[in-house]
Amino acid sequence: MNTNLDRIYHLVLAKASELAPGMPLAGVTALAKEFGVSERTISRAVARLRKENRLLSIAGKGIFACDPYGNQQRMKHAADSVAEMIRVMISAGELKIGDPMPSIKYLTLQFKVSDRTVIDAYRILSRKGFICKVGKSFWVGEFHELVRNQGLKRTVVMFTEPGRDLDYVFQHDSLASAYRRMEAELRHCGFMLKVLPVTEMNSSLEQWRSDKEVPDGVMLLLGGNIGPFSRIEAFATYVQKYKPKPVRIVVDWNGGRLHTTIPRVHILSRGNFRTSSTRALARYFLHHGVKSAVLILNPRETNDIDFFWRYKKFLLEFRESHSNFNFIECVFCDNNTPSRDEVIARLQGSAAEGSKYYLEYLTEKYGGYDLGNLNAIQTVTSFDDMHRQFAQVRVWLFADNGQAIQALAGFGTATRHAIIGLGDNSAIAHHALTICGVDHDRMGYLMAHALIGDIPQQRTTRGLMKIDAEVMERESILPLYDVHKTFQ
Repeated sequence: MNTNLDRIYHLVLAKASELAPGMPLAGVTALAKEFGVSERTISRAVARLRKENRLLSIAGKGIFACDPYGNQQRMKHAADSVAEMIRVMISAGELKIGDPMPSIKYLTLQFKVSDRTVIDAYRILSRKGFICKVGKSFWVGEFHELVRNQGLKRTVVMFTEPGRDLDYVFQHDSLASAYRRMEAELRHCGFMLKVLPVTEMNSSLEQWRSDKEVPDGVMLLLGGNIGPFSRIEAFATYVQKYKPKPVRIVVDWNGGRLHTTIPRVHILSRGNFRTSSTRALARYFLHHGVKSAVLILNPRETNDIDFFWRYKKFLLEFRESHSNFNFIECVFCDNNTPSRDEVIARLQGSAAEGSKYYLEYLTEKYGGYDLGNLNAIQTVTSFDDMHRQFAQVRVWLFADNGQAIQALAGFGTATRHAIIGLGDNSAIAHHALTICGVDHDRMGYLMAHALIGDIPQQRTTRGLMKIDAEVMERESILPLYDVHKTFQ
């Protein structure tokens, strides 16, 4: 195995991952100079990425970033290539329905092609219904989508766990902001969102069958509590049987690993978001040469039995893609939190009871898991204590965004450490806190249009909805760029 080629492959991939689809990558000569290797090594790495459809070449124009999951097809003409890259941007929610398309001049400079190539690409997209021309400008979406009728004339039904109405979802769910965005987009498109408890699922099916009136879309916000996934497959088959127009179904799934290719059923996997976040952070650290980090856990959150184990998945996934990385696990315990021994006892109890299924999943995916790792957990009692123990560790990762914000408030901009929040709840944010996760606004938009069915949805290799995570840089990351400070 050529370890140097693998290293350069990952460096080029990390650089391409920072670019939006369609953005040009630096040339072979520039990359060779930047990474200190030969042009031949760079060319081999680029060829490998092109074969995997992670980069796209346009003859005589250069190399461009494209869909990292390989949904690109080989194109014969530059206009087809440009049209495909714009389509990926629309499918990913970077260009939304109702947005004006970039000017032709802007795209000629971005893609380094002629005006005629961009015009031809726009015509291709217009024929396929992705954009339309209004006056002298092009807009994302078809004309009837841009000029919408007033009023809510169609319905999307969302089934939730008992006791979790729309107000609860909008206020307390970890994806609350994504659901608020989804509901707003549905309303904008003329869809009313109706919420029902999952206990009424069977009676609703019977009513739809007798009335011959099925909703336009169905959202299942059920975590993993609906039971085996086969029940969702049966539900999808049952619903789609009684209406000429296909019913789109989106499932918010938090019940473990699965594969699906059910037609018109989109799986929003929360576990996949954490995997995607881990890989985004691994690429980011690899690009910036970070070799170690402290992961600070909040013991108050251990009342949720899955709390700790989902971060164990984070560590295991991270080490698969970044094997030489050193993670230091730490629990923040002060007078207002449980002691370290109490935390360890609670985690061991959760492993033996409620999280047993999740640990079996970790064992299956990563080939083994050792509970003895709990003994390696370190303890700090204050942020000053953290400074003393981990003064030479370059990056501090906080599992709880709220605790990361407290650290920022305590240290201000004078801190020597880059601080990153990993919490799911984007509502707990701060203008200076760097976070790693998925964009909830884009997620809500894509959820809404998966239910509407008016734009193609990108999927992962396992058939899940593809919503990429990213490191959203803010002021708290600046110490990472200070080359005059000495860190590990």
